[in-house]
Amino acid sequence: MITGAGNIFIGNAAGTGETGSGKLYIGAASEAAAFSYIYGEMNSNPNLFRITSIRATGGATLRDILLTLRNQYWSGAATTSWDFDILHDMTASGANPASHVDFSIDAVDILTLTNTDGTISLDMAGAITITSADMTFASSVDSALVADEVTLGGYDIAPGERSLAISQENSVVTEAIGASDKTLPVRINGTNYKIMLHT
Repeated sequence: MITGAGNIFIGNAAGTGETGSGKLYIGAASEAAAFSYIYGEMNSNPNLFRITSIRATGGATLRDILLTLRNQYWSGAATTSWDFDILHDMTASGANPASHVDFSIDAVDILTLTNTDGTISLDMAGAITITSADMTFASSVDSALVADEVTLGGYDIAPGERSLAISQENSVVTEAIGASDKTLPVRINGTNYKIMLHT
């Protein structure tokens, strides 16, 4: 039974069982709020608008556009539209699926956030520019040689001695150091080194 006031239900049996007010349901079945194709709460603060993907069965892999923002500009000859898309990939793998949230502009991927069994990673296309803050490594993670990859992090060489950790494909080369040169301790490919600072 449907109760409440100020609701908007579009679709066969959409909103069936809803007892609240100011709710939006758009769908083709009597799905609950969590599975309705489009669900909204219009009297909440802030208001909620959600597009939900279909439920997975049989280890399915889902890739759905969750939200698209479109803007236009005039090139002098024609109007051109660019879309900003947020997509969610959910790859079933037993009880611990891999979840990817992709951001793209004009069909070009710019950022991917991934959670694989609690391990979080971020991939970006293009350069990262930090204009008004520092990049901080809050945890100690050891470095190791990885092909086709360069990674920066922080590593505790000793208690209270957090150092820059570098993973790179190239090996470290031994060279002579002058008596007047200074050194900076770092962690490269899982080994402690001192970078020579020569002036």
